[in-house]
Amino acid sequence: YAHANPDVGYCQGMNKIAFGLLSAGLDASDSLSLLRCLLDGGILPAGMFKSPMAVVQTDQLVLEELVARRLPLLSAHLRLKLGGAAPLAPATVSWFLTLFVDCLPEPHRLRVWDMLFVHGYPVVFQACLAILELNQPALLMCATPVAVYALLQNVRNVLEHVDAEDFGALAFGKPRSCLVSASEIGLVRQQV
Repeated sequence: YAHANPDVGYCQGMNKIAFGLLSAGLDASDSLSLLRCLLDGGILPAGMFKSPMAVVQTDQLVLEELVARRLPLLSAHLRLKLGGAAPLAPATVSWFLTLFVDCLPEPHRLRVWDMLFVHGYPVVFQACLAILELNQPALLMCATPVAVYALLQNVRNVLEHVDAEDFGALAFGKPRSCLVSASEIGLVRQQV
């Protein structure tokens, strides 16, 4: 990919996405085609993997705002324990850059990816919200930043005990009006 698109080149995280495509059973040619579709085909935002990665940085602030709107109790707790403008970013930036390869068990990740290819980038935010919602009880019990980040770095351990169907229902089975939309992301980007 980096050879074919030197303007973007290589960014850490692309290798994880390529691995995820290959581990899903695709051959190298199909994996490269889907990687190009993700990066150049309008599924992921233009510039997401281009230095200085302003899109990903902005979207961490967007995620914080979405958490405040949809999980207000968790948002207040995290701001209290972590502070800062984007306290989740140290954990969640990798969720965006690897499209959940490191944090979701494969069946869960493949559900997210199926939805991503059909419904686009807002699915990434919806999956993040579902991960946080499933981990909310444990996160609310965290008393220190170290405990919060340790839990967020290991959400896969919790999700391995959650059926992929149940995760999919939590993430995407809500009424359309409750799902994150591209227009909502755009409005929040303007605000942050």
